[in-house]
Amino acid sequence: MSRRELGGGWKGLLKAIGWSVAFGIEGFLLGTVASLAIGSLLHGELDLAWFTTPGLQQALTQGAGLVLGFGAATYHLGHRVLGRTRDELRWIGTGSGARGFGRGLALGVVAALVAMVLGLGAAGASWVTGEGTFGGWVGSAGWTAVALALPALSEEIIFRGLPLILL
Repeated sequence: MSRRELGGGWKGLLKAIGWSVAFGIEGFLLGTVASLAIGSLLHGELDLAWFTTPGLQQALTQGAGLVLGFGAATYHLGHRVLGRTRDELRWIGTGSGARGFGRGLALGVVAALVAMVLGLGAAGASWVTGEGTFGGWVGSAGWTAVALALPALSEEIIFRGLPLILL
């Protein structure tokens, strides 16, 4: 496997755009197949109407499929075809580990709280207390976080992955 140079100037930019489009197409196709397979396993059958119903299982399924699809496209096009190293593809962490995760989590929670508070006044939202228990709330919040983490990760792979590296 050798490194494929894209070059500079307009030609290099057009090559980077072309490879980014190829990445998007390959990742989307692989992600769709993976999502359909995962959804069939979770739902018990291939039911396309199930995928259009909003829900946490659907978000989890589509997020997992896109992570798998675009992860495979990153490996195939980025590593095997274009010859980018693990460092260039950012597969090797920076070493911040739990500290960096905690900092990112705290920033995300603060951003979510600010959005919710702004929604109270700007959008006329309101706080509603439910009939459930604290344990039920924690379980529901945990399931929601897991289900939404995969679509968020897929977004990072799609937009901050190979196309950003190439461009």
